[in-house]
Amino acid sequence: MRVLVFEFITGGGFVNEDLPASLLHEGRLMRDALLLDLAELDLCSVSVLLDERLFLDTEKIKPWLITAKMNVMDYLIRRDADYDGVWLIAPETDGILGRWTQFFEAQGKLLYGSSSAAIKCCENKLLTLKTLQQAGVACVPTQLFQGDFLAGSDKQILKANRSAGCDEVYVLTDSLPTLKPNSDYIIQPYIPGEALSLSCVCYQGEAWLVCCNKQQLDIVDNQFKLLACKVNAYPDKLGEYQHLCEQVAKAIPTLFGYVGIDFILTEQGELLVLEVNPRLTTSYVGIKQALGLNIAGWVMGLVDNDKPMFEAIKDGSDSVMIELAC
Repeated sequence: MRVLVFEFITGGGFVNEDLPASLLHEGRLMRDALLLDLAELDLCSVSVLLDERLFLDTEKIKPWLITAKMNVMDYLIRRDADYDGVWLIAPETDGILGRWTQFFEAQGKLLYGSSSAAIKCCENKLLTLKTLQQAGVACVPTQLFQGDFLAGSDKQILKANRSAGCDEVYVLTDSLPTLKPNSDYIIQPYIPGEALSLSCVCYQGEAWLVCCNKQQLDIVDNQFKLLACKVNAYPDKLGEYQHLCEQVAKAIPTLFGYVGIDFILTEQGELLVLEVNPRLTTSYVGIKQALGLNIAGWVMGLVDNDKPMFEAIKDGSDSVMIELAC
């Protein structure tokens, strides 16, 4: 199997623009962690797309350089015969993840990630939460922002409906931040609690919890910033994290492979979902060190209906802090 790794930020998605520093840092971390996992496997040969302004810290993989003025889609069409499967890492912002998933699906490539049907749901935060709520999953109350603040809630959160991470996530004050024209936003009450995420593996409506992670957030100029992520922060003593993963997988059965679920653990102990990330997340970077697991191998095994065996996960596991501020 010839596998192409395409991390959008480092792989040419911004080849004709300035590289965004924060996204570049996270993108490089995820790409390099994935490449290390794939290098351990005897299942595939690996290629990786690389923006010509960047470098790849390995001699084992020869990059496919993307140069200025190059159209990445045209380039991949020309090299169609050179790869069979794709690991795609891209943000949901402005439909980037969805468009590229549809491109590779149309090319007939094997995707080690969720289908375009799942991504169509998950890249729309409001649609995601409505879908989950209809399936009985507890979520943060959310509605489309139409210019009015929520009644009965002193502190409120405004966020772009189609975005990734902390991009355009604001704490509302008396005045609104500058919003992008022709974009939709959602509004939520601020709910005190811990910002956590679940790393899991999904397949045909089933899910297997990998770990629960704690997000270290800060607020700068009324906008949230993700500073760090503590991977494998809390054990699933009551089985509630595994149960939440199963609920999400059943509600969105076309989720496939690694999936991240962001949620709030409220002061009352309730788990309220914020969003679902149908792709690698930054937490992936610390899983190997914390748990000794090669998640890429598990996901590739799912293609052959080889479901993960999780009995050996927990012994000797540890927590790992991934610093993101740059």
